[in-house]
Amino acid sequence: MNTINLTQTPTTPRVLFDAERGVLVIGGRSIMEDSRSFYQPLIEWINEYVESPRNTSIVIDLEYFNTPTNKFLQSIFYILGKNRNLGYSIIVYWIYDKDDEDIWESGHEFSNRSQIEFVYLARVNYAIERLKIDETDTSPKVDLDPVNGILNITGYSNQPDLKSFYMPLVEWLSIYTKEPKNTTVSINLRNINATTSRFLQIFFTMLSEIKYQGYEVMVNWFYSISDEDSLNLGKEYSSVTGLNFNFINKSEN
Repeated sequence: MNTINLTQTPTTPRVLFDAERGVLVIGGRSIMEDSRSFYQPLIEWINEYVESPRNTSIVIDLEYFNTPTNKFLQSIFYILGKNRNLGYSIIVYWIYDKDDEDIWESGHEFSNRSQIEFVYLARVNYAIERLKIDETDTSPKVDLDPVNGILNITGYSNQPDLKSFYMPLVEWLSIYTKEPKNTTVSINLRNINATTSRFLQIFFTMLSEIKYQGYEVMVNWFYSISDEDSLNLGKEYSSVTGLNFNFINKSEN
């Protein structure tokens, strides 16, 4: 399947539908007059997508959406719920401003109707602190520095519960994107499994929001010359998100 990658406009949201990684993202404002013309191709894409069931992560980061959009979102969650009934993981990451009760309530209404798992990430209106996590045998070292705009993730990423590990990172980034700055990201991971790949897709997609706001985002992607899969993975992230990647061969350092 082709990847859908639509740029945000003042009335339409950014959209990234990546079938290979099982990541679907809709973010921004959805207040277009002709919602059907915008969403119908997305509905058709999802109908084809569920023909080959897989674990799926969905990021909904909408500041505002109108009534017609509400109906199309409900259709999207209903269709994706078919995968859940077949035993696959379907998780919606619903991002909202802490003081926006309407968006929060909309997420719960969608959850109740679709029976899909929703994870709610509340942005707050105060400065975030530096997030540091020590490296272990199964999880990477993390250093997210909002003051200097430096985000580093280094080490192995094959712990049993990747969701619990990466969710604080996604939540941190959802707040950082509200008041971003020029940002440098260094990813130096070993053993990137499928679940880690899905979270990285979400991570880079959220970082692309910073680029749309006019800030520079540089990603230093470290790879081993013997690990062609890692290099190709980085190139795919760069292509899909439009971020600038600097590919660094670890053997030359």
